[in-house]
Amino acid sequence: MAFACLHCGKTYGSSNAKTNHQRVCGLEKDLANEREENATLREELKLLREEVNKANARPTTINFHKQTINVLCFGSEPELETEVLRSILHSTGKEEAIAAYVRKRHFVNAETKNIRIPNKAKNVAQVVKAVDGTKRWQDVSKSEVCDTLLECALQKFGDLEHPTFNGFIDKVEDSMSAQERKKRRLYQDQIDSIERTIINHQ
Repeated sequence: MAFACLHCGKTYGSSNAKTNHQRVCGLEKDLANEREENATLREELKLLREEVNKANARPTTINFHKQTINVLCFGSEPELETEVLRSILHSTGKEEAIAAYVRKRHFVNAETKNIRIPNKAKNVAQVVKAVDGTKRWQDVSKSEVCDTLLECALQKFGDLEHPTFNGFIDKVEDSMSAQERKKRRLYQDQIDSIERTIINHQ
């Protein structure tokens, strides 16, 4: 009676011989499959890296109605006027004011569109920075960028000494430093709101 290998079909005179062969044969087949899969993944990774390099090397100028606009480095945008800040507080609710500040400062004018989030599932944002005299998109921590934007907005609104909004600023700052997750909810809501604003307007 012949015993056939389940992997390659080779026949053996005894069950033990077939079993011994199948152990090795199965491993070889699995190894071959893994090699093939690894080669495919390496090729995909290579293509993805090329795409990322192309995106990062893209010039930070925009051709807008046949006019070239020079995008400013992150952090060098002009400050919003006091009247604009007051207008934000007048036209939005307290919890929407921070996101409105980010939108007005970074996404109303083409030259200040210097933040983007390429993949909302990852903790990566990109900002325009000067590297060796050339402006480029640079990967940075998404949470760090959102924190920077939040702190900047809180400071600017705080300078207004707006009686109602000052209480909200205090609550956000308390929430930022809270240890319990439940007490950090207000802070996290503001960070989420900033992230959504970037994604929706980039």
